[in-house]
Amino acid sequence: MPPAPDFPSLDRRYRDQAAWTRGLRQKVLDEIGVEAGARLLDIGAGTGAVADDVLRNRPGARLTAIDLDSAALAYARRRPVAAGFVVGDAHALPFRRASFDISFFHFVLLWLKYPVAALIEAARVTRAHGYVIGFAEPDHQARIDAPAELEDLGRKQTEALASRGADTRFGRKLRAAFAEAGLRPVRVGVLGGEWAAGRGEATDSEWPTLKSDVAGTLDRAELDRLESVDRRAWTDGVRVLFVPTFYAIGEVP
Repeated sequence: MPPAPDFPSLDRRYRDQAAWTRGLRQKVLDEIGVEAGARLLDIGAGTGAVADDVLRNRPGARLTAIDLDSAALAYARRRPVAAGFVVGDAHALPFRRASFDISFFHFVLLWLKYPVAALIEAARVTRAHGYVIGFAEPDHQARIDAPAELEDLGRKQTEALASRGADTRFGRKLRAAFAEAGLRPVRVGVLGGEWAAGRGEATDSEWPTLKSDVAGTLDRAELDRLESVDRRAWTDGVRVLFVPTFYAIGEVP
């Protein structure tokens, strides 16, 4: 039996991811015009990190968070936010047509067996001229690592994600998926990259995830050595880690 998920660690990781995309999310929601009372649906909400971040910046919104993992949602309910939490499948959302003004995904579609079907469902439960948004869908196959000593580690993590069911090329497919789902693409793009020395906190959240991903492919001593290389590279200002992460905004016809 696999070990129980470490939700505090997962939540920290999800909060870091939410912080990475906060600027884009706020810009998009500003452009769309999320007014008090707007109905938002967070599909694949996990521990509620993004829902929490959205409601802190849009306290007047009415947000529903849905995820297939009831244990993750139980953890999410600990947050002091006014969100409704629903257990359900992104491929068959338990809501009526046009129930929401905006539906969104965040690092979710690459994990779904039928992402276009999930986008069609999101469009179904979103009102006409409302929006379906994919805030962050990575393309791990285009990952860049420097210094070169860390390239193989990046490849192994990408292979591990693929073995767990992720579509590691989904970022480049996002635009086509929105079009196939019948959404009118408003904008599709790639999040930019920035690198700064001394990224200690981000590294602290990334390495437990990375070690879990590549467990069994590298021994512990080698992983510890590569972690030291990685941390030193950040401190020395020579580290580059870039996974192109796409976003898409589509209007419901």
